[in-house]
Amino acid sequence: MRRGEELYCEMCGRKTNNVTQVNIEGATLSLCDICYNKVKSDAKVIKQQQKKFNSKKMITRRTIRDLPEEDIIENYGQLIREGRERLHMTTKQLADKMKVQENIVKRFESGKLRPTLEQAKSLEKILNISLITKNFEEGTDNQLEGNDDEFELTLGDIVNIRNKVRKN
Repeated sequence: MRRGEELYCEMCGRKTNNVTQVNIEGATLSLCDICYNKVKSDAKVIKQQQKKFNSKKMITRRTIRDLPEEDIIENYGQLIREGRERLHMTTKQLADKMKVQENIVKRFESGKLRPTLEQAKSLEKILNISLITKNFEEGTDNQLEGNDDEFELTLGDIVNIRNKVRKN
């Protein structure tokens, strides 16, 4: 990630001389060497950027406004299982309705796999349950750090925010 001529890690927010751009489970991230070493077994390297690398394409840090407005609730697995059992469906029947493999439904129910928003909407419709919640309401963009218009989040900040929300 670049800001001016400086590079930052999208996972920890650390300033670095070079970043490695990787694809992890469909997400493209620019990581410092330390973070890359932690995830390299699960990541596919796209390219490396160094400070002297001059590209016209600038990668910007995400702000709170760039976060998805909707997210999957934490106890999604239990709700999916209860909804399926309430309708007397097997995991195979639910998988067929969703057009996914039965193993995917089992992993949703066990909490080992988080459904995408599209899958969650499909589950909501089929099982008549609510799995999606809003992240932030309008007008709360800068409430975390005062009214700083230049406030930017790292993935670590998002984890801390989620942990605070869970405690309340």
